[in-house]
Amino acid sequence: MKRIYSLLLFLCSLPVFGQDAFVEGNEKYVEEHYKTALKSYESLIDSVNQSSEIYYNLGNAYYKTKNIGKAIWAYESALKTDPKNEDAKFNLEFANLQTEDKIEQPDPALTEWLKRLLFWSAD
Repeated sequence: MKRIYSLLLFLCSLPVFGQDAFVEGNEKYVEEHYKTALKSYESLIDSVNQSSEIYYNLGNAYYKTKNIGKAIWAYESALKTDPKNEDAKFNLEFANLQTEDKIEQPDPALTEWLKRLLFWSAD
């Protein structure tokens, strides 16, 4: 019985711990200590209590530290958790505009011409 009580006490303390880390991350973000905020939010990623808000705030902290790739990942994760998160949708679109390595699709006519040139056989 004592083990069951200890287990229940431990499980009940998990959300409180997560909430403290979330609040700490938010406070550090407001204070513009983005790297410290990142650590708080990242500590919550492996927890049971994942939420769209955690990923969204994590994305914002990544963005502020100029880590656009991870910010995009965090916003996408926020949307997987809650597809209706309009703030995450907006920030994801904005972050995608900030990427420098956009891959443009080549002209289909040029692609076809190159294929014919490279794979031409003299039968």
